[in-house]
Amino acid sequence: MDLNPLRYFQFVALYRNFSRAAEHFYISQSALSRQIAGLEADLGVQLFERDTRSVSLTDAGRVLYERCDLLLTHYDTILELTKAAGQGAAGTLTIAVIASFRHVYLDLVGEFRRRFPGVETVTEEIAFDALSDAVANGVYDVAFTLDFMVPYHEQLESVEVMRDRMVVAAPAALGLPGKVKPVDLLPHPVIMNRHGVPPILRRLRVAAAERGGSASGSVTLVPNTPSALLQVSLGRGLNLLPKQVLEHYGDVPHITVSEIDDSEAACAFVLVRRKDRESKTIDNFVALVREQRRLGRLGR
Repeated sequence: MDLNPLRYFQFVALYRNFSRAAEHFYISQSALSRQIAGLEADLGVQLFERDTRSVSLTDAGRVLYERCDLLLTHYDTILELTKAAGQGAAGTLTIAVIASFRHVYLDLVGEFRRRFPGVETVTEEIAFDALSDAVANGVYDVAFTLDFMVPYHEQLESVEVMRDRMVVAAPAALGLPGKVKPVDLLPHPVIMNRHGVPPILRRLRVAAAERGGSASGSVTLVPNTPSALLQVSLGRGLNLLPKQVLEHYGDVPHITVSEIDDSEAACAFVLVRRKDRESKTIDNFVALVREQRRLGRLGR
């Protein structure tokens, strides 16, 4: 957009003199006159009354002059915001989370806000099993979830945020040791959040089947992690969950925690985004995640 004719008009109106306005912009008076004539033609109105000795504003010229400074200021502001948005420094970033992942995303979002104060960050808690689909369908820009919760989707990309391990929450009365192997868990019923199947649970099912047991009968699915922990505290079985998720709930009465000595107990918190979504704001957030992970500032 060429706003020079409007700027030329503003100074002709200010000086009431074409020659002085031309000197201000270091252009010839004839070139300035052509710019003003073009502006008048575009607007379909006459802006100046001219004679050999003076220049005065018409009614239309006065209306434009009274408002052109505001127009130019708004244009400059809009241009700056547009450029900032193109660099990911303005706009909105929408993030889908669950409450028990606060330790994963709070510091990251806070640091992002500090670096990019012009970006509005909207963080919303949604159902665990809806996180990845919400990003795939464009409802949110990114989501924090667990690696085994991300379904295969050619449009999704997972960026590791921090590593973790699955642990066993068990009824205190059961007296499990501080470290157990999967085989040690086979005699006990398992209560799981129904959203997602961690590799360690598949390992237990295979081990149970190899022993001739009914793998499906040894696992009870409940709506969410608080429900699972409640069942454990009532002595109805074991729950397998990421260590840092369990720490989010603090000390749960009548529950002890055991580590699982198995490579399949490894898991990771990840950030999910669409591969085909071109957004400098999202790119900046992903870059921040990778930077903070590289610097060892994520996780405990």
